[in-house]
Amino acid sequence: MQSFLVAKAHQDIKAIAVVSAISDVTTFKDRSDETAFLLSKLIPDDDNNADAALKSRSAVQWADSLPNAPTLLIHAKDDERVVFSQSVKMAEALEKAGKPYKFTRYDTGGHDLFVHHEAVLDEIVSWFKLNL
Repeated sequence: MQSFLVAKAHQDIKAIAVVSAISDVTTFKDRSDETAFLLSKLIPDDDNNADAALKSRSAVQWADSLPNAPTLLIHAKDDERVVFSQSVKMAEALEKAGKPYKFTRYDTGGHDLFVHHEAVLDEIVSWFKLNL
């Protein structure tokens, strides 16, 4: 989420890479969920204007405002902390906005993708070497 916010604020960014990223916090409206509860404590103005606060932190809502920097999305389908559909939605939003991106999917690896650590690190380094 933070990478997308930084990219939106700094249009001169040349490339973006995110792993297991939250891209749509509007899906966390149910505050009984542990992740949603944590996010509600970290998102400014969540108590006063939750809908606007959640949308302002949801890159899928404003993908067209991101720079035309190539974006690398990496996510495991079995992520236990950030559901895989977060990256699917972001890929769809980038596609709709006409932004360049690549989406690397892993069937396994969980949130930290530790079992794929070297492959993920190699891909990120290659991504930045190619696009910077």
